[in-house]
Amino acid sequence: MIIEKRKHRRMDISSEPEEFFNIKTNNVLSRKGLLKNISEGGAAISTKGNFNVGDEIFVRFKISDNKDKVDTLGRVVRYDDSVLGVKFLKIGSNSRTDIADYVKTKTGEKLLVAALNS
Repeated sequence: MIIEKRKHRRMDISSEPEEFFNIKTNNVLSRKGLLKNISEGGAAISTKGNFNVGDEIFVRFKISDNKDKVDTLGRVVRYDDSVLGVKFLKIGSNSRTDIADYVKTKTGEKLLVAALNS
């Protein structure tokens, strides 16, 4: 049995960050990346670049076409196999609600498909 340590449920997503840079140096870390999954508390971003655990980064992205852009300050908590684990440190309440709604909707859709296929 696997024990889930995360505080928030994650859901797969495929979205390219619009902006992505190191706060301390103000250097663009990577212009290419892909959000792999997301939760109210953080995200996994597939990318190549120079990252260290503890780096604070700014990330701007959209979770869907009909939602506003999400601007967040995050901390790199994991970096391996070209995937960053980012914990959100600052994120607007509307953005957090949009992410929660996205995860809830996608989780419901996933459960419905599983039920229909069983």
